[in-house]
Amino acid sequence: MAQSIINLKTGRSVYILYRLSRFKTIYMNNFHNLLILFLFCGTLCPSLGYSNSTMQTEINHLLNYVGNSDCIFIRNGNEYDAKNALKHIQKKYKYFKSDINSAEKFIELSATKSTRSNKLYFIRCGNAVPISSQRWLLEELSRIRSENSTGEP
Repeated sequence: MAQSIINLKTGRSVYILYRLSRFKTIYMNNFHNLLILFLFCGTLCPSLGYSNSTMQTEINHLLNYVGNSDCIFIRNGNEYDAKNALKHIQKKYKYFKSDINSAEKFIELSATKSTRSNKLYFIRCGNAVPISSQRWLLEELSRIRSENSTGEP
């Protein structure tokens, strides 16, 4: 997170970056320095408050949720059981892993749509109407985050 304040002695903008309990002060004299700050923050800020271990735990939970479901996964018009759907999602996850910095990004890149046909993936559980896999997984992600924040099992 960056916060701008004005140094009263010099009149220059001062940007303070907070990361964990450390902070650094950076003096901005021109647009170039400001651009560097935003690029720096773009790589630093996503990690604030969201650790890699938390992300990996959430992704592992979602993978288990897919693999242990009794739902039918519809991909490019074809139906797959949970075991085959899990294999496909894991393959895409491995491919996109370096681009994934959150559980939401995992869902977007690995479990939402076909990269070839651009068709959305759907999930049909029991006799229910099929819903998008993205919605299904985001609802589960929201549920586990809510449980983790309230301490419920």
